[in-house]
Amino acid sequence: MNREKKKFDDKQLQDSTNPYKSDFLSKIPSWLKILILKYWAAAAAVFFVGIGGDFLGLDWSKINDANAGWLSVDLGIRFFALLTLFLALVMNYIVKMFALMFHNSRENCKKYLFVSRKGFLGFLMNFSYNLLIMFPIFFTTVLIAKYNLLPSIFGKDTNWGLEPFSMGLFYIFYDFIFLFMKNVIVHIYKVHKVKKINNAE
Repeated sequence: MNREKKKFDDKQLQDSTNPYKSDFLSKIPSWLKILILKYWAAAAAVFFVGIGGDFLGLDWSKINDANAGWLSVDLGIRFFALLTLFLALVMNYIVKMFALMFHNSRENCKKYLFVSRKGFLGFLMNFSYNLLIMFPIFFTTVLIAKYNLLPSIFGKDTNWGLEPFSMGLFYIFYDFIFLFMKNVIVHIYKVHKVKKINNAE
């Protein structure tokens, strides 16, 4: 009896100290973890930039105010710039970091990133990409907001169509489209390169 109990205790100790033992998170597919991180980043961007405007003395509600004149345009540009900057920082230094951690010989997680380059150049490329993706997101959310179809489940509504829940959904939707186009182009280029090498031989 004591011998069986000792074996059971040894097995429990081994399982608890085994660094290679699978846990719950390791069973979640990498693409799903990266998708959740992207959704969180986009939703957090709207939430914190919206709240941050209050601390900076910026009244985002005037963006939709027809009587605000150029102030409305100025606030819109500031919101757009701050949102893009926040997204670029989080995507470059948090989402990309985790995606590269998940990347290995069995799973190419770089294909889930539009920009996988490291360093400051990678950040600039990430900023440019997020600036590009913000245009279809902005026009889509504003268009849908005109028909009052956007939910405000959580966070701060910016009164011009962008709020955390819908921002996260639209971001991963358009990000998927851009990633699909990029991966198709990369695949075509690789196939062409292999054919060129084979023809040369």
